[in-house]
Amino acid sequence: MMRVGIAVGCAAMVMAAAGPAQAAECIGQANSPICALHMAAGDDGRITGKDEASRLIHLLAADSEFGQADKRLVAILIDRAAKGESFDYADKDGRSVTYGASDAEAVAHFRYMTEVPDVAAAMEGSGEMIANAGRYRAAVPPLFAREVDRRCAVVLDNAWKESTITNAYRPYSNRIASWYSSVKTLPPADFSHGRRLLYFCAKFHDQAHNNQVTNQLYDWLEP
Repeated sequence: MMRVGIAVGCAAMVMAAAGPAQAAECIGQANSPICALHMAAGDDGRITGKDEASRLIHLLAADSEFGQADKRLVAILIDRAAKGESFDYADKDGRSVTYGASDAEAVAHFRYMTEVPDVAAAMEGSGEMIANAGRYRAAVPPLFAREVDRRCAVVLDNAWKESTITNAYRPYSNRIASWYSSVKTLPPADFSHGRRLLYFCAKFHDQAHNNQVTNQLYDWLEP
């Protein structure tokens, strides 16, 4: 893999107190994407496989943000990997580490974790599609999981708007029941992912409405 010297370019990506040789001191410095990269890659600087790729994304989003500096770092890793290149980072003391994503599995997992699926389409589709959205939700940091919940809640809200005491909230209940029916016949792991998505979707929707939804309408979904 070719080494390319680049400037990471964002002040938030420069470690003020700890360089790559002091990785243990990087823990908790969520405003330093380079630090997160070193924590995930280790002293060899290589991100290999989906586990290390996943760890990096979780570290970058540990402060419940995935900002421009975080996105830029992941984009650099993907771009350099496609070209067979890596990049060097040197701290203020001149200590240098060569970083890069060293295999296709890591790159594919970067893309998977940072591209929130079309949840609306999944909720209008098959049980397998709902389960896949739930599987994604389980794999990503809470920041991304909440976005899945939000997108699902938007779909659920269409049924809620048609629900009243007079109609016994049937549009809402029927929507939940229909989704549940589509996932309950799936293999156990898929069913679990689908059911968890449905529960947290309904819970997010309820909270968005200041807890005005009757809990009994969705509490039975709780894993």
